[in-house]
Amino acid sequence: MYAINHAATALLFKKHYPDLRLLWLLLAVQFVEVLWVVFNYLGIERTILVGGVTRLAYMPYSHSVVMMLFWAVLAWALFALGFRQATLGLALGLAVGSHLVLDLATHQQDIALAPGLESIKLGSGLYGVPLLAFIVETAYGIGCWWVYRGRWSLLAAIIIFNVINLPLFFAAGGTPDPNAPSSDTNYLAVTVVFIEILVTWFFVWRFGRQPRTAGSMWSMA
Repeated sequence: MYAINHAATALLFKKHYPDLRLLWLLLAVQFVEVLWVVFNYLGIERTILVGGVTRLAYMPYSHSVVMMLFWAVLAWALFALGFRQATLGLALGLAVGSHLVLDLATHQQDIALAPGLESIKLGSGLYGVPLLAFIVETAYGIGCWWVYRGRWSLLAAIIIFNVINLPLFFAAGGTPDPNAPSSDTNYLAVTVVFIEILVTWFFVWRFGRQPRTAGSMWSMA
């Protein structure tokens, strides 16, 4: 799932845990993605370019099923047991774990079961049908906004970022061209994703700090 819709997931947790800071929840829902960026830059994981198409070639430490569950449990344990903040720990643990559910629901079969078991790959394959993936992700982001009762400016940000991502949906689902460039590590793609994460965090935080007030359903934010 793309950054804007992971960020929109933080709104669901904010709705259920209104006393928690939205920024904490934004960091949690994208925690494994930030790890993926760091691990790519360090050479621990690899994102490659194959015939002009970006492929998530190796990411068992940030995005495998077992490790995403591990990061979720670690977040819970750190705050619930370490800092004695049970509600915060539960919310952040679930938020980190949401990344696993959403990526399994959208990715090609590029999510390994665990480090050392990279031959077992999971994923719904939704990105293989780019237009459908775009519609599903956009609808999901709008649904998060609706449940949260977000302001219209927040809805606009979610829709605009999904539209901006539309070419990426088609690129991700494309067939490699043997005449197009290839590389062992596509740092450009990693950097673009990192920038998108930061930008979407800002806009969802900026426009999502307060839901709509009662009676303001049709008022502009």
